[in-house]
Amino acid sequence: KTDTYEIDLKHLKASSYGIYDVFLDGAFITQVNFFGSGMTIEKLTDMVLEAGTHEISFVCVGKNELSTNYKMGVTKLLLLNAHSQYIRDITEYGDTQRAVWMYYGVNNGHGHPDTLNIGINAFGLDLTPELGYPEYADSTPHRLEWVNNTISHNTVVVDKSVQDKRNKVEDPLHFDAGEMVQLIDVDAPKAYQSKNVDYRRTTAMIKVDSENFYAVDFFRVQGGSDHHFSFHGAEGVVSTEGLNLAPQVDADGNYIGTYAGVNTQWGIRPQGDAGNSGFHWLKNVRSDNVPGETFSVDWNVKDTWNALGKGAGAPTDIHLRLTMLEQTDSVAITTGVPPRNKPGNPSELEYLVAHRSGTNLDSMFTSVIEPYKGQRLINNISKVELTVDGQPFVGNDARAVKVEFADGRVDYVVYSVNNDVTFVVDGKIGFKGFFGVYSEREGIPS
Repeated sequence: KTDTYEIDLKHLKASSYGIYDVFLDGAFITQVNFFGSGMTIEKLTDMVLEAGTHEISFVCVGKNELSTNYKMGVTKLLLLNAHSQYIRDITEYGDTQRAVWMYYGVNNGHGHPDTLNIGINAFGLDLTPELGYPEYADSTPHRLEWVNNTISHNTVVVDKSVQDKRNKVEDPLHFDAGEMVQLIDVDAPKAYQSKNVDYRRTTAMIKVDSENFYAVDFFRVQGGSDHHFSFHGAEGVVSTEGLNLAPQVDADGNYIGTYAGVNTQWGIRPQGDAGNSGFHWLKNVRSDNVPGETFSVDWNVKDTWNALGKGAGAPTDIHLRLTMLEQTDSVAITTGVPPRNKPGNPSELEYLVAHRSGTNLDSMFTSVIEPYKGQRLINNISKVELTVDGQPFVGNDARAVKVEFADGRVDYVVYSVNNDVTFVVDGKIGFKGFFGVYSEREGIPS
């Protein structure tokens, strides 16, 4: 195939080897000294190769003074186009590209009702993949009730109903792309306008080092009587901390029902589900109906699409961990199924669903989302007290989160919708504004 290639030579080095000029199709490209020991991969050149047959030749031109002979030993010639170089580099060095994104665009037609859905990319993988193209682009239930539904995305479902479908975008209020902190803040009054719901999400991406980051997510929902926070990672094994999960099973230990209830069937929309919740497409329910205020869910992801070059579905040491810092009424880990007729799709993805209920409900889902590889860099995550004029602040208009690292770094992340109020964070930091990050080591600002 005609392309630009990096031409590499994998060869032996020995005390009896010589020095050779290398030619490609009769043209000199470089000189290789085979004297030494061991095995190496040496770059010869970059050049455009046309489709067809080419000839590489080696001409001995001498040897090192210490060499005992003029031999050479070659094991492999590597032709790497841009994609092959990328796969090699991320396999050897790791992919340090990272991103957090939020969707606030059109959510009808070819758009999904997934306003304020977020996604995360790190270590060469999509850690929160979309479900992808539907099984059939028609009105089949798996598409309309699940793949295109609100619940299958990383957002919040209000009153067990799909979001209002509108051909309009929402309102970004803040955006910043700093060196240490990047942030997006979007108000989405149209998402559940028919239910008179205020719907706003603020997500910040905070740098740890050249390879690592974490995100802090503040999702405020005001109105309605049921809020379901939905979040899923990539294909892989899920573990939890701070939850006592009980499987929804029968007397024989077999899973029964769906997230819509014990007496529902997977893929069959229950009678009375006027809002098209999509809950009946979530199976294998494991739930904690008395969760504590803080819990974590950790996805040890697989490389579903062979992005890292070690095989489709290969296990990795890459994780995505979400720590929730708000009291909820119940938490469930449950299984969703991507389109089943698309080659390579995972058979299932594991979802976290955190539920709150109440009259004129006001929720501030506060979480820290932490991609990591191998061992975690974060030791502890907690919500810390805010005071105003010496009194504890009560309400959902502000939050402060403390993130403590294994190397001694401590971050405080502060959020407020009232720029006129001065808060004291954790008894020691004054703050007035919309959003702030303060880092210290041993009490000294970083």
